[in-house]
Amino acid sequence: MVQPKQTKPLAKQTKPIAKFPMWHLGLVFVSAFLLYANTLKNGYTLDDDIYTKKNRFVQEGFKNGIGAALKNTFAKGSLVGFNNANESNYRPLVVLNFVADTAFFGNSPGAEHFFNILLYGLSCVILLLWLQKVFKKFNPLFALAITLVFVFHPVHTEVVASIKSRDEILGWFFGLLSFYNLFVYIENTKRKRYFYYSLLFFTASILCKENSLTFVLVVPLMLYYFSEVSLNKILSISSPFLGLIVLYMVVRIGVLDSITFKDKIVVMNNGLMAAKSGGEMLATNFVILGKYLWLMIFPVDLTWDYSFNQVPIVKFKDWHEYWKALLSLVIYLGMGAYVILKFKKKDVYVFAILFYLITLFLSSNLVVKIGATMGERFLFVPSLGFCMVLVMGLLALLKVDLRSLKWVKGAQVFVILGILLALYSFKTFDRNKAWANNFDLFVAGLDVSTGSARAHYAVASEYRVRGEAERDPVKRAEDFRLSVSEYDKGIKIYPDDAEVWYNLGVTYFDQGDTANARRVYAKAIELRPNYSMAMNNTGVIFFNQKKYKTALGYFLKIMQTDSAFTDALGNIGACYHNSGNYKLAAGYYEKALQKDPYNKGTLNNISLVYKALGDTAKANSYLQRAASIR
Repeated sequence: MVQPKQTKPLAKQTKPIAKFPMWHLGLVFVSAFLLYANTLKNGYTLDDDIYTKKNRFVQEGFKNGIGAALKNTFAKGSLVGFNNANESNYRPLVVLNFVADTAFFGNSPGAEHFFNILLYGLSCVILLLWLQKVFKKFNPLFALAITLVFVFHPVHTEVVASIKSRDEILGWFFGLLSFYNLFVYIENTKRKRYFYYSLLFFTASILCKENSLTFVLVVPLMLYYFSEVSLNKILSISSPFLGLIVLYMVVRIGVLDSITFKDKIVVMNNGLMAAKSGGEMLATNFVILGKYLWLMIFPVDLTWDYSFNQVPIVKFKDWHEYWKALLSLVIYLGMGAYVILKFKKKDVYVFAILFYLITLFLSSNLVVKIGATMGERFLFVPSLGFCMVLVMGLLALLKVDLRSLKWVKGAQVFVILGILLALYSFKTFDRNKAWANNFDLFVAGLDVSTGSARAHYAVASEYRVRGEAERDPVKRAEDFRLSVSEYDKGIKIYPDDAEVWYNLGVTYFDQGDTANARRVYAKAIELRPNYSMAMNNTGVIFFNQKKYKTALGYFLKIMQTDSAFTDALGNIGACYHNSGNYKLAAGYYEKALQKDPYNKGTLNNISLVYKALGDTAKANSYLQRAASIR
């Protein structure tokens, strides 16, 4: 009897992971673009002019050749073209990007907003591609969910809606390209060129934004968690990235006069500087870190400004604020404990937490103090860690097993995420409108930044500028009244800024209230004894009152400390002119014209002086020069 042929038992088969659908990429890009499409009609706001219309190198474009443009961007600090300060910022690729934009599109805020949206959409597409590599053992919808939460999160509005924040977007864009190409190389180490691509994009990233330096720690972290590469190989792969950091720092130190701000960070910009002790500063720091987590979870109260005294210094006797610092400290210590306990198990939550902490570190003020108390833009990159935790937490809560594709409660996931993204989109779309112009942005900021002196000052300045341009006397008076009111509110919060007192004096002067103008100019001079503009304007008030001797005293005092102040030279000439001392008047007018040869007022005045002196030829010569100026 023939026995049946024995067969070997089949090995247990694992259900294959679903293929990555290409339409996910289209969904991400279209969502990102449409979400911020309403910023296309926005203008310039805040610091946009640093990289645009007030940056002389950007305005030159390629007029002097590509070589000159490259020299201006790579051989100088990024602020030189704006304020001649060759310090602190070295972001040559960002400046070069704006040079190209201006060369082709001129000073067009619409074009700049378009490129912000385009680059944001493309970076989100690359984010999805990278996450698909990272989570290749999971359902593709997992990476898509994380990416969409990132795309829609309202905390990103400052970065995408602010033209200046192109540096944040480009740094992230190139950083993601570096991560993606590194994983392409890891999948097949024979494709060595992708490793070099990764190094190239990493270099581009750090040349766009200093915060990208933290990516040097993200590289080994993601290799450890999401690849089968050995620890020795991880160190070998990561070493060139560290080498690029060293090279970057050498170049940066060689290019910049100072790698940090020369001047001490002022309290107005970074409220932490108001702390009286290290304990107060640390406690306040943890309140700020707690606020960052709150903004990630509840991105409702968004604002452009968190400067002094929006986040008050934590006093140990003030339990109302102190408990917030303690709670934040406990939360971050809990995050640290979880990382330590789960690190070796390659828990994905650990990667998300570490990504958040690492990429936030340089902006956290914990070790290196920066020129801002806090800012929503600093959450742009770190927010990815939160997005990961949010999606993973939701799936764990609903018991969705992504590895085996058994969606126990899949419908609930889509419903909850759909509701969340809808809420995010409403907030983001509405917040974009506030970035239309400075006036709208600053006024909207007062809804949240009620404790910020700078927020009040900014609104006051906008009302003053609007009043100066207003022809209707009733509306003009109302704008000046609102300006004074906001200046007063800001001064109650922070009264030690000489420039604010000066601006308040300008507002009073525009109102015709010279008594109050003199009073606040005096306060500005008290805070800054050599404040040329405040002394000059005080002198102008006395001059208009025909108190020429008193006015002359102010103008001459300016010359003792600021001989280049052209207005004072012309005003000294005017004092002598009106006092009948024509020879001295002519001398000072001549000095003023040496520094400002196209000042039509001075040309007219010197013409009158020489006419009074009987020198008709000179009088006519200066009069003709004045007439030729438009």
